[in-house]
Amino acid sequence: MTLVEHIGRIEQRHHAFLKELLPRLGGLVRGAIEEAGVRHAEDLSSLELKLDSLREVIEHHLRTEERTVFPLIRELDACVQRREAFPRLGVVSPLLDHLGYEHEMAGEMLSEIRRLMSACLVPDGAAGEAARSLREAIQALDDDLREHVHQENDILFPRVTELEERLGSEREV
Repeated sequence: MTLVEHIGRIEQRHHAFLKELLPRLGGLVRGAIEEAGVRHAEDLSSLELKLDSLREVIEHHLRTEERTVFPLIRELDACVQRREAFPRLGVVSPLLDHLGYEHEMAGEMLSEIRRLMSACLVPDGAAGEAARSLREAIQALDDDLREHVHQENDILFPRVTELEERLGSEREV
């Protein structure tokens, strides 16, 4: 799979999924709050704040990828295909490092969300529909983010970094 194909796959699978799911999470939490009543309202409110913070981080991250990093990678790939010099050599790798940091931050936020969720949501068998829907949405978010991060940190980013380093060493010769 080419770099451009890999980016397209990430955007189609993961970015599209996150853009559909993230706006729904607040309503799911509010539904769980209404369902739980005062029993877990404080914990669920904390969960709602954490989910909102995570949503902001992820939305910023997706914009950075779509508007800055992925276009640069597409340009890098096009230059390689045309056997032309890449005019922004050395620019992409630091951006990838920052995206990797954001991946770590999102992972830490998800850990806290899972902790809050287990503290305030009863087991599935005893949970109401709103709590079940919230738990399923957070699990889907977690699963998607893990795969998304794997695709970028373990596959795409190393390929791009290696390519940029190779072009840099070729330029020096």
